[in-house]
Amino acid sequence: MYTIYNYRPRRYELSSSEYIKKSNILDITRTHGLGSGIYGVTTLEERRTETMTSIDLFNPIIIQNDDMDSILSTISIWLINMVEQTIKLGKLRAALRKAEGDMKDDIIISIQQDIDSEQAIYAELKSQERINDIIFITNSILGNRPDNNEVNVEVKCKLFGAINGFVKDYSRAPMGYFLLQPINYFLISYGYDGIYNNSSSGNTFARGSVAFININMRDQKQAFGSPYLGAGKRLIYNGSNLDECSRDFVSTTPRSRITRSRSRDKVGSIGGSKKKLTKINKRWCVKRRTLRKNRC
Repeated sequence: MYTIYNYRPRRYELSSSEYIKKSNILDITRTHGLGSGIYGVTTLEERRTETMTSIDLFNPIIIQNDDMDSILSTISIWLINMVEQTIKLGKLRAALRKAEGDMKDDIIISIQQDIDSEQAIYAELKSQERINDIIFITNSILGNRPDNNEVNVEVKCKLFGAINGFVKDYSRAPMGYFLLQPINYFLISYGYDGIYNNSSSGNTFARGSVAFININMRDQKQAFGSPYLGAGKRLIYNGSNLDECSRDFVSTTPRSRITRSRSRDKVGSIGGSKKKLTKINKRWCVKRRTLRKNRC
């Protein structure tokens, strides 16, 4: 078990961040690419003006050094680029079909030019050479042997399962609903419940570690104090789309656990609200049953 520590101003509740809000234009932030969830650091510190909540991770992917940290970002950004290009091309092709139905030749030519341009970007992202590179570096952080063909097939399956799962959820999500980052889809498909970051930047608030827990969710472009997911809205997550893969590759998601919540008063003594923590755990359990249909 690994523990991370979430620090925040005392007036704010525990919240998770870096979610993608469905809007007319898909624009995913590429700041660090660690995914959606509750962020924290790996070292317990004395912060008298802040509230601290410790969160236990039972099966995180462990980032041991700066190279692994950089590799994870590379994989995440590639997944982001792939889903954005897939969705962008889908919208353009739908617009082209409409223009063809309306027989508007000037619009047809303009859209086709856009499709050609975006298709060139997509083709580079999905080239065999690029995919082989992504599989190779993915194996390095998963601890796999790169010469194992069966493992390579599984990695490719899960990478594209994450892409297809996100695109499918995005297409079905109503405006204003939230989605997880593509990297969440990929890592959750392996059963990881978070990222424990031991790199030099892993214990900083600019990057840190993350637990894949969804509570008081905030848009990726929102800071503390911003509104949470609005009333009537919810998180859309149906997991990776592994329809084209062997069922043997599908894994379940273990649970993370928020173990305790502590705040420090003005003189530095430690206080905690058992009632508040129980409330947090209940809210997490309700969300988990809704999303995964598992027991808490």
